[in-house]
Amino acid sequence: MRKIITPDSPPVREAVGIFNDIPSLYDCVEELQTHGFDRSDITLLAHPHLETGGNDDKILDTHKLEDDPLAKRVAFIEPESIGDAEGALIGLPLYVLTLIGAGVATAFGATTVMTIAVAAALGAIGACLGAGAAYWLKKKPEAYYRAQLTHGGIPLWVHVKDKKHEKQALEVLNTNHAEDVHIHDLPETAYETREGRTTVLHLIH
Repeated sequence: MRKIITPDSPPVREAVGIFNDIPSLYDCVEELQTHGFDRSDITLLAHPHLETGGNDDKILDTHKLEDDPLAKRVAFIEPESIGDAEGALIGLPLYVLTLIGAGVATAFGATTVMTIAVAAALGAIGACLGAGAAYWLKKKPEAYYRAQLTHGGIPLWVHVKDKKHEKQALEVLNTNHAEDVHIHDLPETAYETREGRTTVLHLIH
């Protein structure tokens, strides 16, 4: 059984700005967090490869999405978090393949020197594979940010809870060179329930 549920909660109030360079975006998010905004309050435009089949041309003008309640969002991922993930991507394959190499060499009765050599060789392969994955992980978000820049800029939405939050958000956006800075109220969209389980189609916050 399928049923559409319309939320009765009040509209979502947000501060919005468009960024024309990536460093200013990073600086703005960092400053927002120092002013008490939670990372969950800060959202960006969803990646087209995940949401619209990978065609950047579908983003004609990001300015048109600023006040669109159906614009799909993603949480901001800090560069530091990506750095941590890069370390894991490099270290884990290195560790695993080194252990595999040592185990296989030992199982075949290799000498200590040969065991070390095999383990080192496989560890190096693992490190190379991990480095490739880490490079891809680092470049993917920035590549999408650059794609947005060619289509008008990078929209940033900040959920504000009260007048004080609203004022702080506007000040931080303006200080960090965001354009078209303003406040809007967006309705939450409906969601679907099926067989007693809720499937959220789109809910901003």
